[in-house]
Amino acid sequence: MRHSTVLAFIGLLLSVASAAPVGEAFSPSEVIAASSNIHLPRAPEPATTTAAVAPPKDFDVEFFDIPLKQAISPNKRNVERLFKRGATCYDPDYYTFNTSDFWAMENSFWPRTDWLYIEHLKVGTWTWGTVRICFANYYLFANTNVYVRNFGDAMAVIGGCCTGSRCAGGSTTVTGDNGVNISVWVSQSARGCFT
Repeated sequence: MRHSTVLAFIGLLLSVASAAPVGEAFSPSEVIAASSNIHLPRAPEPATTTAAVAPPKDFDVEFFDIPLKQAISPNKRNVERLFKRGATCYDPDYYTFNTSDFWAMENSFWPRTDWLYIEHLKVGTWTWGTVRICFANYYLFANTNVYVRNFGDAMAVIGGCCTGSRCAGGSTTVTGDNGVNISVWVSQSARGCFT
């Protein structure tokens, strides 16, 4: 009895597979198996082929490789960046920037509805006046897409560090579409991301 049930199931699968139209210019939205009245929804046809095509990059972003020293043995500050949920504020006696530039940059992210593709072991940066926002994907093999508006959220979290007209910035994380944590930190635009 068990053998005949398996054969019947295989026969049903073959009949469903043979009933599915393949390669037609106009295909129905569902496939109907003639022998058993099973309705299986069809996935919509993609408008373009997406195999091995990365999403377009934002041309306002400067990308570069993570320095080898940072990739192999990230220092304590970078490890804290990767797993920190709140903001870590930087020392205001170090390098500061204008808080008005910070808020203007944060507000520039809110209307954005696009995604930013971030490759593994890459750093990206934007600058606005005296402010630089850096973000890094420290993962060895995982690429990700980040909703650009999330950088505005990260700046809002870091904004808790800014209390006067001058600010030193801080760091936090955002999460990509596949769960990869991206480190985000804000500092003075005259500084590099790792200086």
